[in-house]
Amino acid sequence: MERSTQAERWFNEGLRHLEARDPQKALAAFEQAEALYRVLIADSQLQYRPDLAGTLGNGGNALQELNRCKEALARYEEATGIYRALIVASEPQHRRNLAIVRVNEANALAELHRPREALVRCRYAARIFRALIGEGQLEGRPDLAGARTNEGIALCDLNRPSEALPCFEEVTKIYRDLLGENQPQYRPDLARTRMHEGNALCDLNRPSEAL
Repeated sequence: MERSTQAERWFNEGLRHLEARDPQKALAAFEQAEALYRVLIADSQLQYRPDLAGTLGNGGNALQELNRCKEALARYEEATGIYRALIVASEPQHRRNLAIVRVNEANALAELHRPREALVRCRYAARIFRALIGEGQLEGRPDLAGARTNEGIALCDLNRPSEALPCFEEVTKIYRDLLGENQPQYRPDLARTRMHEGNALCDLNRPSEAL
């Protein structure tokens, strides 16, 4: 069996284990895929760099579920470097993946109690998602909502609720628009966002508006 086929099978197995909420087995599978993709790239098969980046990102997700956030962050950062290099090499289709990895970096940094660094990643990701939406990729609106939510949480952690509030207000509007387009799966996200919005208002001594 070719290495590329083996790597793809390990990657898909990792995804299945992640979906089954078994991050330990997922991580083991992603590590197998990662090793194979590294060999392929070392053999000058550079077309597998996006696959390696995706494997690193998902391996990071498994590590984060295992509360191994420092290790997850290292994988996300390597994936970020790969996507940036691909984009510089005129492969703009990787912008969304770059933004998603940056949000994942922010999540790991937040767990490591590094909200200032998390905030930088969230804002970076939000700029990319806005650009993609501006190009007509409206399916990126939930991605933007996620990045802005995390931005607001980081700002609250930094005791900056007046800056966090507009983040949550924008997210509220996004989810309401999506619900208005018959996408009811975002109802729980809207409820969580309203809770964050209320907490920010309370921090600003505006509890009556939080009701």
